[in-house]
Amino acid sequence: MIAYGPIQSEAANMEGHRTHRNNCAAMEKALRDALNEAGYIVLNEVHCRQRLDGSEWNKVLKAFAVHFPKLKAATAAGETANDELSTVG
Repeated sequence: MIAYGPIQSEAANMEGHRTHRNNCAAMEKALRDALNEAGYIVLNEVHCRQRLDGSEWNKVLKAFAVHFPKLKAATAAGETANDELSTVG
């Protein structure tokens, strides 16, 4: 298990909380998919249809790539997450 954060500031209200939660869920799915595509065995499958925020996602991806060399290589080759930034998945 590995953790990263905090990614976002504390939400002031429930609407803000839902926005943060949805963004986090989208990044969790994108990270799971990117790790899997890079060749890592990932135990869970994440189902999320929220739109991925590209600016936040790139920061998270870079942070995880430090610890997962195959993810870094796949990212440098442009093989992971580029298509996910503009889709709902």
